[in-house]
Amino acid sequence: MHEIVTLQFGQQANYVGTHYWNTQEAYFTYEGQEESPVDHDISFVPGFGADGSDTYTPRTLIYDLKGAFGTLRRENALYEQHVNDPTQLNLWNRDAVTLRNAPIEPSPYQQALEAGHALPALTTESVRFWSDYNHVYYHPKSIVQLNEYELNSSLMPFENYVTGEELFRSLDREHDLLDRDLRPFLEACDQLQAFQIFTTTDDAWGGFTAQYLERIADELGKGMRWVFALENSPATTRTRRFEQMTHAAESVYSIVPSASMYVPLKNSPSLLADSQYDAGSRWHTSALQATVLETATLSGRLRSSAVGHAGLGEVETSISSNGQRPVVETSCAFQDPSQLSGAKAANGDHDTRMANGHINGNVDDNDAKSTVSFMPDVPSMQGRHHSAPRLSTTASAQVARGPWYSSLEVQEADMNARDRYLQGTRTFIHQNEVLFPLLASYPTIFRYPDSPDKLALKTSLSSSTKVNTYLSNLADVARASRTMEDREAVYHGLSSMAEEMDTTVSRHPILGVLGDMNIQTTYTGAPAIAPMLHTKTTQSPAHLSLASIRALLIHACESWSHHTRLQRSLPTLAQILSATPDNAPLSANTKSLALTYILETLPSRIQALRADENTGIQLSDVNAMLLASLGGEAGGVGMKGHFNKLLLSDDLRKAIDEVESEITELEIQRMHDLGTLRALVMQKSGNWTAEEFEAVVSTMAELGVNFSSQQAEVGGRTRDGSQGIGMEIDS
Repeated sequence: MHEIVTLQFGQQANYVGTHYWNTQEAYFTYEGQEESPVDHDISFVPGFGADGSDTYTPRTLIYDLKGAFGTLRRENALYEQHVNDPTQLNLWNRDAVTLRNAPIEPSPYQQALEAGHALPALTTESVRFWSDYNHVYYHPKSIVQLNEYELNSSLMPFENYVTGEELFRSLDREHDLLDRDLRPFLEACDQLQAFQIFTTTDDAWGGFTAQYLERIADELGKGMRWVFALENSPATTRTRRFEQMTHAAESVYSIVPSASMYVPLKNSPSLLADSQYDAGSRWHTSALQATVLETATLSGRLRSSAVGHAGLGEVETSISSNGQRPVVETSCAFQDPSQLSGAKAANGDHDTRMANGHINGNVDDNDAKSTVSFMPDVPSMQGRHHSAPRLSTTASAQVARGPWYSSLEVQEADMNARDRYLQGTRTFIHQNEVLFPLLASYPTIFRYPDSPDKLALKTSLSSSTKVNTYLSNLADVARASRTMEDREAVYHGLSSMAEEMDTTVSRHPILGVLGDMNIQTTYTGAPAIAPMLHTKTTQSPAHLSLASIRALLIHACESWSHHTRLQRSLPTLAQILSATPDNAPLSANTKSLALTYILETLPSRIQALRADENTGIQLSDVNAMLLASLGGEAGGVGMKGHFNKLLLSDDLRKAIDEVESEITELEIQRMHDLGTLRALVMQKSGNWTAEEFEAVVSTMAELGVNFSSQQAEVGGRTRDGSQGIGMEIDS
């Protein structure tokens, strides 16, 4: 068992948590029903009620202020003990005067839920507290009310980051909060998988959470702690909004060192036009946030035998780069389950949609437009004319609910993401069959006629340049603050985080390529391979066996990987010329390097792409003609005069850069086509038809695999390996 303990801090977090636990309760199945793929023991703890009956309650701690719990009582029907009312016990020798607060009447929804009647429809007006739509019973130890502050108090508002820090320290000195509150839940775990923390970070709860996590880190050491930071709380004035951003900056600076994953989520994302979303209602905003974070962590709550199971550690490792990128961007796509084409894709149709708009580099515009980003809005302090960095993504972990992709697409994406030579985004897909339940307690944001009670969605946790921008802007906010005590420390700390993120996804300033000379645009190979397997067939060499084909493809992949790594290590023309300061004359060495590049490097790379005169990948006609004219023109001049003018032509330099970019993209596509074909052949089992055999050999020829020369090099290995392994062809 790999338990997950949840910590909830504050009003917005508890609105989110109520939706979250209602969803967990909806996964329960009973006698006569199919077993749920969700492992309930991960999120719920068994116990005994006041009367000795079995109980099953959430593994959660709920912290909130006085007056925030509404009608929720600490002792519920499971743990209620009938004791004498202390107000009826007259311990004085004189008359006692009892003072009572007016009781909060249960909402009609709660009354119907308790009575087992049909549930009335909830509205934004009828939801007063997060307990108004709560479906589950909590253990009394889960409810922690902080009486020092009152909800929505104007005299003592719980708004400033420092206020939260001070409250935690005072309570921890008096009660030892971890020992009193958290330890009972830890002792009920066999093997703790992770903490997941729901908290607002642009108010005092950010300071409270930062101190709480620091204490956990001191007590337990390293571990998985996923913080879902809820930001962009409603602000009435511009000054108040700036104060909230300063609190968020302090929270990020203090929480990230104690967290293994920090997931900022804004309260009011821009949804699609057809959704019925009220950004001014906590009930609505929390429902959307709960949907996203519940989906992001679903793979870690599935049974180990369920489709799409992946521990939170596996998800974290795939995007955080061993803790170097703990802050991630979250995006999500929503869809009517009946409209998904994954089932069709399973029958052979290709579906390349992804929640973040790409599978390892392939972009689908329609899906990108339907994706909702939850990255909080922090305006730049550099002014409107400050240029925004180019958007790019290093790694992404996708959790898809419903048939968004075929099994082949999931396998292909996983194979490409684990390719050590992959350039661009590494996308890991964890697809399951558990659709999100649209309960009566869930607002009518998404209601599809064909699927009124289910929702298909896919959530993406990504390491992208948006995170760098977010951290940089928060650092500038901290620097501009006049009330923050440690503003210089916060500024430098956030700037360092942004620089670390920027290092992992940095791009060359001229070419727009990665710092290690890897081009960002990549291909999975499937779109190029699929048509190749149905193109013209060539006369297949009769002496080739299955083992020979596999050995040739392995050798070709290794050779081409070495070739592309070698070519990427060569300087480009833009890099050669950028070594010379602006308006400075080019040195003889620079001219020589540039001439060698034009006459030798580019033609050799083009030649390597070609299998022979009739097959292989060709440059576009325009760039091929340009390169030919460059070679002819430069070959007829010396090292002075006209050649110097040639190199200083901005239009010509731009044209050569376009040639370089196109060649690089073709090289990368060819390498991935080879890798995909190799994987298809390696995974092929059973008998081969003659058509399949000829299609594979034809595709190898299209990709430039030279049978005569390559087989001579690997013949020593294939001869022994293929002995007794003949090619089986169906008649």
